[in-house]
Amino acid sequence: MIKVDNLSYSFPPKDLYNNISFSLEYGQHCAFIGTNGSGKSTLIDIIMDPERYMFDGKLEMDPNCRIGYVSQFSQLEEIKDTTVYEYIGKEFIKL
Repeated sequence: MIKVDNLSYSFPPKDLYNNISFSLEYGQHCAFIGTNGSGKSTLIDIIMDPERYMFDGKLEMDPNCRIGYVSQFSQLEEIKDTTVYEYIGKEFIKL
């Protein structure tokens, strides 16, 4: 379970979030959809590593919670013949 309560985060000159709240229960899936620069990756980064960010609000996560995440930046620079399907599949098999 992940619970975000009244999360606010900004950096000059942009306010990304102002008191957003949501929760994800066991077995639920979600997608963050928005334009470039709207804060999707930042929100994922905050959830995955909250100690790294200074934000207002509360973030609770079940200690047994596992998050599957595929970065938008490839770590496979030296392997040019890997397909997107293979790259994503490899990460989810680890889960």
